Amino acid sequence: MKKKRKIMLCGIMTLIMALVMAMSISASAAEEGTVATVGDNEYETVQDAVNAVSNGYATGTIDVVSDTTENIVIPVKSTIVLNILDGVTISGGNIKDTAGKSHTIINNGTLTVMGTGVIENANSGSGALFNNANATANLNGGTFTGTTWYVIKNLGTITIDGAAVTQEDAGSSAIDNGWYGNASNDCSVAYPGDGYTADLTILNGTFSGGMNIVKNDDYGVLDIRNGTFTNTDGPTVLNWNVASISGGNFTVNSNAASVIANGYLNGSGDKGQFTISGGTFTASNDGTGALFGYGVGSQAGGSFTITNG
Repeated sequence: MKKKRKIMLCGIMTLIMALVMAMSISASAAEEGTVATVGDNEYETVQDAVNAVSNGYATGTIDVVSDTTENIVIPVKSTIVLNILDGVTISGGNIKDTAGKSHTIINNGTLTVMGTGVIENANSGSGALFNNANATANLNGGTFTGTTWYVIKNLGTITIDGAAVTQEDAGSSAIDNGWYGNASNDCSVAYPGDGYTADLTILNGTFSGGMNIVKNDDYGVLDIRNGTFTNTDGPTVLNWNVASISGGNFTVNSNAASVIANGYLNGSGDKGQFTISGGTFTASNDGTGALFGYGVGSQAGGSFTITNG
């Protein structure tokens, strides 16, 4: 009798161990399949988490916890906070939008990016972030990188306070603020008119690379108050409309013709109004190069005002 109990006990223990192992494997599989979380809710893609928050099924910050390759769209009227954890990378997928682009993130609502992770894009003619007209983005963290096109294209309102932007393509600007003038570069979004402006405010962060680090394009309004800007292939800032710098460090070397540049084409979208009231500017070749330049094709007009710096 004792022997039978012993055998039965061993059988029960074996069953319990099997169940525990199965649960452990299931938990491990769930963790491996989890890309984003909102509180206790787990999602296999960032887009799934965005949809859940946008539709009211989940509330709170979306934590991106593992690498993912996808194309993320923030819907109109949605408010999304993305916290990209250290060591995590969001790469752009290959799904094209109606403009034929494969941006990593298209923001049509209100987006805040936090954390120390990376948002990158290596797709032809596509960026890490496209901030659409009437959309708002607050980039308080994260590293944005690109290799073939603008890293960030802004037609709405962006405030950068602590993010890093790196352009690895010398043939394109790192950030383009405003309209370029053709459908491809403007993601097939026409200028809204009625005095609308694309607004970019930089409070802090690190910025490097590109034909220009920041190109303030047609109908763009640029306000730089601080940050570190380093370029080897072109100016740190090229302004075509309205720009102001009140602080920050701006350094170029190697092939850069000037530290900053200004251009004028007309009195509406390309006013060529540049104001400097602070900041430190260091030219190429240990400071012996040019500080100021002009945009290619610029016409006579505009203004350049320096009161400090």
